[in-house]
Amino acid sequence: MGEEDDKTLCYSRAHLEAAGKEGWRPVGLRYKETVLGELRQRSQEIAPNSGHDFAFVFSKDVFAVERRQRLRVVFDAWHDDQSMNAGERATKLTSPVFECP
Repeated sequence: MGEEDDKTLCYSRAHLEAAGKEGWRPVGLRYKETVLGELRQRSQEIAPNSGHDFAFVFSKDVFAVERRQRLRVVFDAWHDDQSMNAGERATKLTSPVFECP
């Protein structure tokens, strides 16, 4: 175990991806006129060797997704707030794959 094991994990941003012929791709908006509001960036600390449940809500009216399409949520994560605020490269954490209802 190294020094990395003693740190907490912070997450801030998340996006929705869909499986396609070319692999996983970010989901686009259903209509080009759609404007999403910018949410205030915030972090959630996760202690080492623990887990956390996240709620990620999206609308099929806004995002270009179809019923039964395979989706996943990708979170950007850092080892601490300082790394996140300094704009250091994020680690990508991926949810289990789920089917669009």
